[in-house]
Amino acid sequence: MESTFDELFVSPLETATLYFGENKKGQELAFTVRETGSPEHEKVQRKYSKALERSRRNPTRHRAIMAKIVAESILIDWKGVLDEDGNEVPCTLEKKIEALTKYKKLFIEIIDFASEATNFQAETDEDMTPEEDTEKN
Repeated sequence: MESTFDELFVSPLETATLYFGENKKGQELAFTVRETGSPEHEKVQRKYSKALERSRRNPTRHRAIMAKIVAESILIDWKGVLDEDGNEVPCTLEKKIEALTKYKKLFIEIIDFASEATNFQAETDEDMTPEEDTEKN
């Protein structure tokens, strides 16, 4: 089957959901993510470009700026994120920056997911398992 360049390289979905299973309350733990390279992401990168360049020799500062970029332009929302007491953590800019700075693995998972174009393609009937196809019909 031949595909057009648009079908291959234009992401029809603005956001996608990155699932991490369940939290300790059995609730879904999921992050809504925007694709890297989106206009919003590029705008925020330009905003911090000078700060990023100046921080190249300071890994801690550089990572903090990268966390701001991701928090402002890529990580859109979350659900099921709990604090130490089991209370839901609101998805504010401050909390996103804090989480992305503190948890390197979370930062990497979100960047990897946001960088994978196939995560932002509309699901087709061909992508479904037989069980999902049955549920749909």
